[in-house]
Amino acid sequence: MPPKKKKSRRQSGHRAAARKWSRSKRPRSASPATTHLNELTEKVDIMSSELAARLAAVEHLLVDKQVCSRDELIRSRQFIDPRQSE
Repeated sequence: MPPKKKKSRRQSGHRAAARKWSRSKRPRSASPATTHLNELTEKVDIMSSELAARLAAVEHLLVDKQVCSRDELIRSRQFIDPRQSE
């Protein structure tokens, strides 16, 4: 009698590769707190730039209507934030 052929072990190797594939493709989900923090950061960035633009518009109107001078605006900014100087 001829000896029996051994079955190849390709199937078990294929399964390991499939498991490895599924692990690498699985998306990493951020925690809800991180997601919420990222959303808040984005909103604050948008709001701060919009607020700065509106403040500049108000300052322009104050000078344009001669309610105050440009030097007074500069001094008021320095009073609020001493690090800011020209």
